[in-house]
Amino acid sequence: MRRFLRIALLISPILVLIALYVLASWPASTLYGPVTAHGARTDRAVAITFDDGPNSGATGAVLDVLRDERAQATFFMTGRSVLAAPELARRVVTEGHIAANHSFSHRKRDALLDFAYDDVERTQAVIEQATGVRPSLYRPPNGFHTPWSLRAVRRGGLHTVVWDVDPYDWKDPTPEALVRRVLDQVRPGSIILLHDGADTRQDVDRSATVVALPAMIRGLRERGYRIVTVPDLLGIAPYQGWEEEARRAIPFPQGMRLPLTPTLSRAGEEGTSYVFTTRVQPLRKEGPPTPTLPLPRGGRVGVGGPSALRINRELVWGVSSLAGNAVGRVGWQQ
Repeated sequence: MRRFLRIALLISPILVLIALYVLASWPASTLYGPVTAHGARTDRAVAITFDDGPNSGATGAVLDVLRDERAQATFFMTGRSVLAAPELARRVVTEGHIAANHSFSHRKRDALLDFAYDDVERTQAVIEQATGVRPSLYRPPNGFHTPWSLRAVRRGGLHTVVWDVDPYDWKDPTPEALVRRVLDQVRPGSIILLHDGADTRQDVDRSATVVALPAMIRGLRERGYRIVTVPDLLGIAPYQGWEEEARRAIPFPQGMRLPLTPTLSRAGEEGTSYVFTTRVQPLRKEGPPTPTLPLPRGGRVGVGGPSALRINRELVWGVSSLAGNAVGRVGWQQ
């Protein structure tokens, strides 16, 4: 009996460590801190997300499909990939999608062994330098998270977001299988996990995902789902610092024409009703090109309310400065 107890005492800590590791490997586990895997189940809205980019072998093709299908997505970027393809990171933001943090090197051991977990801030700085925005979302590599990695995420002011739909596109299934898996798993509020890269490698072939994407988007819409970004789905600002600027917003004067260039958002397809946060800024003569918000054909700029512009539908704006940067809540109101 004593021998049995001694063996049990020796094995118990090992079993506890194994259990803790397994929980760290479970993406949706909230044991170590807040983790969000989906939005409200009462709203038929879903978010498509892409991990591990930007990748010169696939991200551009993904963006082309999203443009053609008039859909928005959220891109969880690794710092090394952004350094390798900063122009693709800028294009993601320029075309109205959301840039988010997916660690610097996409390694589990960083979250396991680095108790300060500087990976988060390092990636924030790289994304901000490339795109001009500072993400508010973080996704752990492979969903692996520890108490200290999540503590660093919270300290950095980010929200940890994982997923609840995984078609395993990284295993290179056929496009048909990818579409079927997504449509079979999706529920209201779902966050769909796809990949436009692989860890931090460039020139990665994600052709199955690219080929599947149009049918996936159309299939979701045929089932009554609206496709939105993760910040839209969760009701949070897409980038850090925008909440305070939005609180200081003032309305456009009556009849004023829009003198600044709206950026980082698309007006959305006809009939959508999502609301998102956007930035307004003057055109730049140097540096990265200023992103623009395309106006719907036949739209006019006028006043649709005390703090609104009317562009075919009600487009709600607030600005904090008529001479420089401005921030507001923008979206089609039905």
